[in-house]
Amino acid sequence: IEVEQNSTVTRCLSIGNNQHGITAHSGSTIENCSILNNGHDGIHGSHNITVINCVASGNDEGMEVEAGSVIMYSTASHSVEDGIRVKRSGNGGALVKGCTTFSNSKDGIDVDICSIVTDCTSYSNAQHGIRVEPQSMVINSTSSHNGEAGIKLGGPNCRAENNTTMLNNTTDNGFGGIHTSSTATDCIIIKNVSDSYTIDPGNHFEVITPAAETVPDNPWINIEL
Repeated sequence: IEVEQNSTVTRCLSIGNNQHGITAHSGSTIENCSILNNGHDGIHGSHNITVINCVASGNDEGMEVEAGSVIMYSTASHSVEDGIRVKRSGNGGALVKGCTTFSNSKDGIDVDICSIVTDCTSYSNAQHGIRVEPQSMVINSTSSHNGEAGIKLGGPNCRAENNTTMLNNTTDNGFGGIHTSSTATDCIIIKNVSDSYTIDPGNHFEVITPAAETVPDNPWINIEL
């Protein structure tokens, strides 16, 4: 399926194509679609694309769009590369909201500069759960059981707030639940729950690390008499 500028694709199923499942040019909307097992990207979009309530599984990139785009309430899994990727196109950012990514061979969510990732869940991806580039934000999201960092801040002036990262770094390569790259400075990292973190100097952070779970010896300990 390929549509030109300012088009709408709705309630479609695209399976087993050699190329992209759905190709959308600028200003288009894709909603309530399933895109499965295609040879290239599930959704391949230009800038200012809107994706709502879609499922992409078994594609190259699950969903790849450019700056100014919005991806909401969608799921991307079992991709050869990233689940959701926003690539750089000018200086604009993108919004990824309420999405779930899992079992992708690279990052669950990977967004470029000036983007917002909020209310998302990313788990069991081979590399980072959520990766953002300079001047981007990750808010109210959960990232767990990923091969590398749960959340990676890849450049300066990022913000990570009110997130939960647990049981990441499953490949034991030195990443923490929350991780800053060597170029990340002046990032704000607050109100997060994480079982580990690797944050370089030059950033402002307050990470809440949960205590290790224990099993009480007394079975009556939680019962008031």
